[in-house]
Amino acid sequence: MEKRTGLSSAEASRRLTKFGPNTIVHVAAVTPLQQLLSQFTSPLVILLLLATGFSLVLGETLDGILILTIVILNALLGFVQEFKAEKALEALKKMTVSTVRVIRDGVQRELDAAQLVPGDSIVLEEGDKVPADAKLLESMHMEVNEASLTGESFPVEKSAKEKDNAGVFLGTIVTHGRGVAEVMTTGSATKFGAIATKLSLMKEEPTPLEKRLAGVAKQLGLLAGVAAAGILIIGFFHKNPLIEIVLTAISLAVAAVPEGLPAVITITLAIGTQRMAKRRAILRKLAAIEALGSITVIATDKTGTITKNQMQVADVWLDGKAYKAKDGKLRSSPLFWQPIIKQIFWRCGKKANL
Repeated sequence: MEKRTGLSSAEASRRLTKFGPNTIVHVAAVTPLQQLLSQFTSPLVILLLLATGFSLVLGETLDGILILTIVILNALLGFVQEFKAEKALEALKKMTVSTVRVIRDGVQRELDAAQLVPGDSIVLEEGDKVPADAKLLESMHMEVNEASLTGESFPVEKSAKEKDNAGVFLGTIVTHGRGVAEVMTTGSATKFGAIATKLSLMKEEPTPLEKRLAGVAKQLGLLAGVAAAGILIIGFFHKNPLIEIVLTAISLAVAAVPEGLPAVITITLAIGTQRMAKRRAILRKLAAIEALGSITVIATDKTGTITKNQMQVADVWLDGKAYKAKDGKLRSSPLFWQPIIKQIFWRCGKKANL
Protein backbone atom coordinates (compact mmCIF):
# COMPACT_ATOMS: atom_id res chain seq x y z
CA MET A 1 0.00 0.00 0.00
CA GLU A 2 0.99 3.61 -0.51
CA LYS A 3 3.21 5.19 2.12
CA ARG A 4 1.22 7.73 4.14
CA THR A 5 2.21 10.20 6.83
CA GLY A 6 -1.20 10.98 8.32
CA LEU A 7 -1.72 13.88 10.70
CA SER A 8 0.99 15.28 12.92
CA SER A 9 0.63 14.81 16.68
CA ALA A 10 0.26 18.56 17.16
CA GLU A 11 -2.51 18.83 14.55
CA ALA A 12 -4.29 15.78 15.99
CA SER A 13 -4.18 17.37 19.44
CA ARG A 14 -5.61 20.62 18.07
CA ARG A 15 -8.45 18.78 16.32
CA LEU A 16 -9.18 16.72 19.41
CA THR A 17 -9.70 19.96 21.32
CA LYS A 18 -11.94 21.30 18.55
CA PHE A 19 -14.07 18.22 17.83
CA GLY A 20 -13.88 16.44 21.16
CA PRO A 21 -13.19 12.76 21.85
CA ASN A 22 -14.51 10.05 19.55
CA THR A 23 -17.23 8.93 21.96
CA ILE A 24 -20.99 8.99 21.79
CA VAL A 25 -22.49 11.33 24.36
CA HIS A 26 -24.90 9.43 26.59
CA VAL A 27 -27.67 10.80 28.75
CA ALA A 28 -26.45 11.47 32.26
CA ALA A 29 -26.56 8.28 34.26
CA VAL A 30 -29.16 7.97 36.98
CA THR A 31 -27.59 8.32 40.42
CA PRO A 32 -28.18 5.65 43.08
CA LEU A 33 -30.26 8.15 45.08
CA GLN A 34 -32.49 8.82 42.06
CA GLN A 35 -32.86 5.08 41.54
CA LEU A 36 -33.92 4.63 45.15
CA LEU A 37 -36.39 7.53 45.09
CA SER A 38 -37.92 6.23 41.85
CA GLN A 39 -39.09 3.17 43.78
CA PHE A 40 -41.55 5.41 45.66
CA THR A 41 -43.20 6.97 42.60
CA SER A 42 -45.66 4.15 41.89
CA PRO A 43 -49.30 5.19 42.54
CA LEU A 44 -49.78 2.04 44.60
CA VAL A 45 -46.77 2.82 46.79
CA ILE A 46 -47.98 6.41 47.23
CA LEU A 47 -51.33 5.01 48.33
CA LEU A 48 -49.56 2.83 50.90
CA LEU A 49 -47.60 5.82 52.18
CA LEU A 50 -50.87 7.70 52.65
CA ALA A 51 -52.24 4.68 54.50
CA THR A 52 -49.15 4.74 56.72
CA GLY A 53 -49.72 8.40 57.55
CA PHE A 54 -53.40 7.84 58.37
CA SER A 55 -52.54 4.84 60.55
CA LEU A 56 -50.07 6.88 62.58
CA VAL A 57 -52.57 9.74 62.93
CA LEU A 58 -55.21 7.30 64.21
CA GLY A 59 -52.80 5.96 66.79
CA GLU A 60 -52.45 2.61 64.99
CA THR A 61 -48.68 2.81 65.34
CA LEU A 62 -48.02 -0.90 64.82
CA ASP A 63 -50.06 -1.03 61.59
CA GLY A 64 -48.35 2.11 60.33
CA ILE A 65 -44.89 0.76 61.06
CA LEU A 66 -45.70 -2.57 59.41
CA ILE A 67 -47.01 -0.91 56.23
CA LEU A 68 -44.02 1.43 56.11
CA THR A 69 -41.65 -1.52 56.60
CA ILE A 70 -43.24 -3.36 53.67
CA VAL A 71 -42.93 -0.26 51.48
CA ILE A 72 -39.25 0.23 52.41
CA LEU A 73 -38.36 -3.45 51.89
CA ASN A 74 -40.17 -3.39 48.56
CA ALA A 75 -38.22 -0.28 47.49
CA LEU A 76 -34.89 -1.75 48.63
CA LEU A 77 -35.49 -4.98 46.72
CA GLY A 78 -36.33 -3.10 43.54
CA PHE A 79 -33.37 -0.75 44.02
CA VAL A 80 -30.87 -3.59 44.54
CA GLN A 81 -32.02 -5.40 41.39
CA GLU A 82 -31.89 -2.27 39.20
CA PHE A 83 -28.59 -1.09 40.71
CA LYS A 84 -26.98 -4.46 39.93
CA ALA A 85 -28.29 -4.25 36.36
CA GLU A 86 -26.81 -0.75 35.91
CA LYS A 87 -23.43 -1.92 37.21
CA ALA A 88 -23.48 -4.90 34.85
CA LEU A 89 -24.25 -2.62 31.89
CA GLU A 90 -21.42 -0.27 32.89
CA ALA A 91 -19.05 -3.23 33.02
CA LEU A 92 -20.13 -4.25 29.52
CA LYS A 93 -19.49 -0.72 28.23
CA LYS A 94 -15.96 -0.79 29.64
CA MET A 95 -15.35 -4.09 27.85
CA THR A 96 -16.25 -2.47 24.52
CA VAL A 97 -13.46 0.15 24.69
CA SER A 98 -11.47 -0.50 21.51
CA THR A 99 -8.12 0.43 20.07
CA VAL A 100 -7.36 1.40 16.48
CA ARG A 101 -4.29 1.49 14.28
CA VAL A 102 -3.74 5.05 13.12
CA ILE A 103 -1.00 6.66 11.04
CA ARG A 104 0.47 9.78 12.64
CA ASP A 105 3.76 11.50 11.95
CA GLY A 106 4.36 8.86 9.26
CA VAL A 107 4.30 6.05 11.83
CA GLN A 108 1.58 3.47 12.36
CA ARG A 109 0.63 3.27 16.03
CA GLU A 110 -2.13 1.84 18.19
CA LEU A 111 -4.38 4.32 20.01
CA ASP A 112 -7.56 4.35 22.01
CA ALA A 113 -10.41 4.86 19.52
CA ALA A 114 -11.58 7.83 21.62
CA GLN A 115 -8.47 9.74 20.51
CA LEU A 116 -9.39 9.68 16.82
CA VAL A 117 -10.07 12.98 15.07
CA PRO A 118 -11.39 13.91 11.62
CA GLY A 119 -8.54 13.67 9.10
CA ASP A 120 -6.80 10.72 10.77
CA SER A 121 -5.68 7.85 8.56
CA ILE A 122 -6.70 4.49 10.03
CA VAL A 123 -5.71 0.97 9.01
CA LEU A 124 -8.55 -1.56 8.83
CA GLU A 125 -8.15 -5.32 8.52
CA GLU A 126 -10.35 -8.39 8.75
CA GLY A 127 -12.00 -8.58 12.17
CA ASP A 128 -11.55 -4.88 12.99
CA LYS A 129 -14.46 -2.80 14.22
CA VAL A 130 -14.71 0.48 12.34
CA PRO A 131 -14.06 3.20 14.97
CA ALA A 132 -15.59 6.20 13.16
CA ASP A 133 -17.28 7.23 9.91
CA ALA A 134 -14.54 7.25 7.29
CA LYS A 135 -13.80 7.23 3.55
CA LEU A 136 -11.58 4.54 2.07
CA LEU A 137 -8.34 5.79 0.54
CA GLU A 138 -7.10 2.30 -0.32
CA SER A 139 -8.81 -1.08 -0.26
CA MET A 140 -8.04 -4.67 -1.10
CA HIS A 141 -10.97 -7.11 -1.46
CA MET A 142 -12.70 -5.38 1.42
CA GLU A 143 -16.10 -6.42 2.79
CA VAL A 144 -17.92 -4.91 5.77
CA ASN A 145 -20.81 -6.21 7.86
CA GLU A 146 -23.20 -3.27 8.35
CA ALA A 147 -25.86 -5.17 10.31
CA SER A 148 -25.63 -2.71 13.22
CA LEU A 149 -26.87 0.05 10.89
CA THR A 150 -28.98 -1.69 8.24
CA GLY A 151 -29.91 -5.01 9.81
CA GLU A 152 -28.62 -6.87 6.75
CA SER A 153 -26.46 -9.80 7.82
CA PHE A 154 -24.65 -10.21 4.50
CA PRO A 155 -21.36 -8.29 4.15
CA VAL A 156 -21.16 -5.36 1.74
CA GLU A 157 -18.27 -4.93 -0.68
CA LYS A 158 -16.30 -1.70 -0.25
CA SER A 159 -13.92 -0.12 -2.71
CA ALA A 160 -11.83 3.03 -2.60
CA LYS A 161 -12.25 3.30 -6.37
CA GLU A 162 -16.03 3.69 -6.14
CA LYS A 163 -17.10 7.01 -4.60
CA ASP A 164 -20.57 5.78 -3.73
CA ASN A 165 -19.22 2.65 -2.07
CA ALA A 166 -16.12 3.97 -0.30
CA GLY A 167 -17.74 4.89 3.01
CA VAL A 168 -17.31 2.81 6.16
CA PHE A 169 -19.21 3.62 9.32
CA LEU A 170 -18.79 3.47 13.08
CA GLY A 171 -19.95 0.20 14.63
CA THR A 172 -19.62 -1.91 11.49
CA ILE A 173 -17.11 -4.77 11.22
CA VAL A 174 -14.58 -5.62 8.54
CA THR A 175 -15.25 -9.24 7.55
CA HIS A 176 -12.76 -9.57 4.71
CA GLY A 177 -9.80 -7.77 3.16
CA ARG A 178 -8.01 -4.69 4.35
CA GLY A 179 -7.77 -0.98 3.66
CA VAL A 180 -6.74 2.49 4.73
CA ALA A 181 -9.42 5.10 5.42
CA GLU A 182 -9.57 8.78 6.28
CA VAL A 183 -11.79 9.65 9.25
CA MET A 184 -14.57 12.01 8.24
CA THR A 185 -16.71 12.34 11.40
CA THR A 186 -16.35 11.10 14.96
CA GLY A 187 -18.50 10.54 18.05
CA SER A 188 -22.06 11.83 17.99
CA ALA A 189 -21.58 13.30 14.49
CA THR A 190 -21.42 9.78 12.99
CA LYS A 191 -24.44 7.89 11.66
CA PHE A 192 -24.35 5.57 14.65
CA GLY A 193 -24.05 8.58 16.95
CA ALA A 194 -27.12 10.19 15.35
CA ILE A 195 -29.13 7.02 16.04
CA ALA A 196 -27.90 6.93 19.65
CA THR A 197 -28.81 10.60 20.12
CA LYS A 198 -32.36 10.02 18.84
CA LEU A 199 -32.77 7.01 21.09
CA SER A 200 -31.55 8.97 24.11
CA LEU A 201 -34.23 11.61 23.47
CA MET A 202 -37.06 9.07 23.47
CA LYS A 203 -39.38 9.27 26.44
CA GLU A 204 -39.76 6.15 28.51
CA GLU A 205 -43.25 4.75 28.30
CA PRO A 206 -44.71 2.85 31.26
CA THR A 207 -44.88 -0.91 30.78
CA PRO A 208 -48.26 -2.71 30.57
CA LEU A 209 -47.84 -3.83 34.19
CA GLU A 210 -47.10 -0.30 35.40
CA LYS A 211 -50.19 0.98 33.59
CA ARG A 212 -52.36 -1.72 35.15
CA LEU A 213 -50.93 -1.09 38.63
CA ALA A 214 -51.62 2.62 38.24
CA GLY A 215 -55.20 1.72 37.29
CA VAL A 216 -55.52 -0.57 40.31
CA ALA A 217 -54.20 2.17 42.61
CA LYS A 218 -56.76 4.64 41.25
CA GLN A 219 -59.58 2.14 41.65
CA LEU A 220 -58.53 1.30 45.21
CA GLY A 221 -58.23 4.97 46.06
CA LEU A 222 -61.68 5.65 44.61
CA LEU A 223 -63.13 2.63 46.42
CA ALA A 224 -61.59 3.70 49.74
CA GLY A 225 -62.85 7.26 49.25
CA VAL A 226 -66.40 6.09 48.44
CA ALA A 227 -66.41 3.73 51.44
CA ALA A 228 -65.14 6.47 53.76
CA ALA A 229 -67.73 8.91 52.42
CA GLY A 230 -70.45 6.29 52.94
CA ILE A 231 -69.40 5.78 56.56
CA LEU A 232 -69.43 9.55 57.14
CA ILE A 233 -72.94 9.89 55.71
CA ILE A 234 -74.31 6.93 57.66
CA GLY A 235 -72.70 8.11 60.89
CA PHE A 236 -74.01 11.63 60.35
CA PHE A 237 -77.60 10.44 59.95
CA HIS A 238 -77.24 8.23 63.02
CA LYS A 239 -75.99 11.28 64.93
CA ASN A 240 -72.78 9.57 66.05
CA PRO A 241 -69.94 11.73 67.43
CA LEU A 242 -68.08 13.45 64.58
CA ILE A 243 -64.61 12.41 65.69
CA GLU A 244 -65.75 8.78 65.94
CA ILE A 245 -67.23 8.89 62.44
CA VAL A 246 -64.07 10.39 60.94
CA LEU A 247 -61.76 7.89 62.64
CA THR A 248 -63.93 4.98 61.52
CA ALA A 249 -64.03 6.25 57.93
CA ILE A 250 -60.25 6.67 57.81
CA SER A 251 -59.71 3.23 59.35
CA LEU A 252 -61.91 1.67 56.68
CA ALA A 253 -60.04 3.52 53.92
CA VAL A 254 -56.69 2.29 55.27
CA ALA A 255 -57.99 -1.29 55.52
CA ALA A 256 -58.98 -1.21 51.84
CA VAL A 257 -55.35 -0.78 50.74
CA PRO A 258 -53.58 -4.14 50.06
CA GLU A 259 -50.18 -3.43 51.62
CA GLY A 260 -48.75 -6.78 50.53
CA LEU A 261 -49.47 -6.35 46.81
CA PRO A 262 -46.39 -4.24 45.85
CA ALA A 263 -44.08 -6.63 47.70
CA VAL A 264 -45.58 -9.68 45.99
CA ILE A 265 -45.25 -8.04 42.56
CA THR A 266 -41.66 -6.92 43.19
CA ILE A 267 -40.59 -10.36 44.44
CA THR A 268 -42.21 -12.03 41.42
CA LEU A 269 -40.48 -9.65 39.00
CA ALA A 270 -37.16 -10.12 40.82
CA ILE A 271 -37.41 -13.89 40.39
CA GLY A 272 -38.11 -13.39 36.68
CA THR A 273 -35.13 -11.04 36.39
CA GLN A 274 -32.84 -13.59 38.03
CA ARG A 275 -34.00 -16.26 35.59
CA MET A 276 -33.31 -13.92 32.68
CA ALA A 277 -29.85 -13.18 34.11
CA LYS A 278 -29.08 -16.91 34.07
CA ARG A 279 -29.80 -16.79 30.35
CA ARG A 280 -27.38 -13.86 29.98
CA ALA A 281 -30.09 -11.24 29.53
CA ILE A 282 -29.71 -8.06 31.61
CA LEU A 283 -32.82 -6.03 32.41
CA ARG A 284 -32.36 -2.47 33.61
CA LYS A 285 -35.84 -2.22 35.16
CA LEU A 286 -37.82 -4.85 36.98
CA ALA A 287 -41.05 -3.97 35.19
CA ALA A 288 -39.43 -4.78 31.85
CA ILE A 289 -39.63 -8.49 32.63
CA GLU A 290 -43.42 -8.30 32.46
CA ALA A 291 -43.28 -6.39 29.17
CA LEU A 292 -41.08 -9.11 27.68
CA GLY A 293 -43.36 -11.79 29.05
CA SER A 294 -46.41 -10.24 27.40
CA ILE A 295 -44.91 -10.50 23.90
CA THR A 296 -46.73 -13.15 21.88
CA VAL A 297 -45.63 -12.38 18.31
CA ILE A 298 -42.44 -10.86 16.89
CA ALA A 299 -42.98 -9.69 13.31
CA THR A 300 -39.87 -9.58 11.12
CA ASP A 301 -38.88 -10.44 7.58
CA LYS A 302 -36.35 -13.06 6.49
CA THR A 303 -33.34 -10.73 6.62
CA GLY A 304 -34.04 -9.57 10.15
CA THR A 305 -35.02 -6.10 8.98
CA ILE A 306 -38.46 -4.52 9.25
CA THR A 307 -38.06 -2.71 5.97
CA LYS A 308 -41.34 -0.76 5.79
CA ASN A 309 -42.11 -0.69 9.49
CA GLN A 310 -45.38 -2.32 8.51
CA MET A 311 -46.45 -5.96 8.53
CA GLN A 312 -49.69 -7.17 7.00
CA VAL A 313 -51.38 -10.40 5.92
CA ALA A 314 -51.28 -10.90 2.14
CA ASP A 315 -52.98 -14.30 1.72
CA VAL A 316 -55.51 -16.13 3.87
CA TRP A 317 -56.18 -19.87 3.93
CA LEU A 318 -59.73 -20.61 5.04
CA ASP A 319 -61.73 -23.84 4.81
CA GLY A 320 -59.38 -25.32 2.25
CA LYS A 321 -59.39 -22.27 -0.02
CA ALA A 322 -56.88 -19.49 -0.56
CA TYR A 323 -58.02 -15.85 -0.47
CA LYS A 324 -56.34 -12.51 -0.87
CA ALA A 325 -56.47 -10.38 2.27
CA LYS A 326 -58.22 -7.65 0.27
CA ASP A 327 -60.96 -10.02 -0.87
CA GLY A 328 -64.37 -8.42 -0.36
CA LYS A 329 -65.85 -11.67 0.97
CA LEU A 330 -63.45 -11.63 3.88
CA ARG A 331 -63.83 -7.92 4.56
CA SER A 332 -67.58 -8.24 4.74
CA SER A 333 -67.30 -10.99 7.35
CA PRO A 334 -67.72 -9.93 11.00
CA LEU A 335 -65.19 -12.63 11.90
CA PHE A 336 -62.44 -11.32 9.66
CA TRP A 337 -59.88 -11.76 12.44
CA GLN A 338 -60.40 -15.54 12.48
CA PRO A 339 -58.99 -16.23 9.01
CA ILE A 340 -56.07 -13.94 9.78
CA ILE A 341 -55.20 -15.94 12.90
CA LYS A 342 -55.67 -19.19 10.97
CA GLN A 343 -53.32 -17.88 8.31
CA ILE A 344 -50.66 -17.09 10.91
CA PHE A 345 -50.90 -20.58 12.40
CA TRP A 346 -50.98 -22.12 8.92
CA ARG A 347 -47.74 -20.39 7.98
CA CYS A 348 -46.15 -21.69 11.16
CA GLY A 349 -47.22 -25.24 10.35
CA LYS A 350 -49.79 -25.34 13.13
CA LYS A 351 -53.54 -25.58 13.32
CA ALA A 352 -55.75 -22.96 14.90
CA ASN A 353 -58.52 -24.26 17.11
CA LEU A 354 -61.18 -21.74 16.16
